[in-house]
Amino acid sequence: MLNRYSARIEPTIYKEVPEFIADFVMVDKQNQEEYRLGILNGDYEDRDDLYICPQDINVGVDLSDLDENLTVVYMYDVLSVDKYRKLQECFYDRLGEKDSVIFLDPEKDLNIDLEEYIRDERIGKEQRETRKNREKIMER
Repeated sequence: MLNRYSARIEPTIYKEVPEFIADFVMVDKQNQEEYRLGILNGDYEDRDDLYICPQDINVGVDLSDLDENLTVVYMYDVLSVDKYRKLQECFYDRLGEKDSVIFLDPEKDLNIDLEEYIRDERIGKEQRETRKNREKIMER
């Protein structure tokens, strides 16, 4: 399927956490699933300190601590130069326009394998659900 996946950057839903400046939203259009990664800025003075923490299933599956399966990926490695500058512009230079949505063309605007990221997020979601189900069973 051509263009099965899409992505965009939009205002964060994690407004209570000041380090989250926006969300990187990946969409599997075939089954209408969205996977949302918060874009963090650990140092507001450093405009290049923008990153996401996607699942990395290559580190192994550890259902006891799913945070161990996260990795740091800087947005300048994820986005094309033009879209990275647009992200900085929207969330630093034009602070009043933080409600902007940046639509991304997976072929031109991303330096990552979107299919791989979506697959890893899907597996991480399944792992979290499995852990929750196990915890419910253990509580009985």
